[in-house]
Amino acid sequence: MIIRNNENYPTPKGVNQEGYILYNTTYQVLHTAHMAWLQWVQDVQIPEVLGTGCFVRHQLIRLLETDETEGPVYAVQYYAACREDFNRYMALYEASLKQQGQQLWGNAVFGFSSLMQVVG
Repeated sequence: MIIRNNENYPTPKGVNQEGYILYNTTYQVLHTAHMAWLQWVQDVQIPEVLGTGCFVRHQLIRLLETDETEGPVYAVQYYAACREDFNRYMALYEASLKQQGQQLWGNAVFGFSSLMQVVG
């Protein structure tokens, strides 16, 4: 189920979706933190990441048919137009934004990241 696909960040002219670098982070969120975390992701984290200028769009999705015994599973996907933009994000912003989330949510949220390329 797609929670939010932010249409305020359309594909820039001259950039084909094929070839995008997709930075995906999947999170399991404890039930006790679920609604507060989801609100924070939508109101704070996503705008801050997009505000770096390294990504052109995003998606926030909830995974279905997963074990939600401890809490729901979400993925946040950010699309970079090129590898250089992603590398700039990692070099300049990722550590501090990740630390902010860890300080706020501690063990209530577990996440892991993957880097992918859109091929079709």
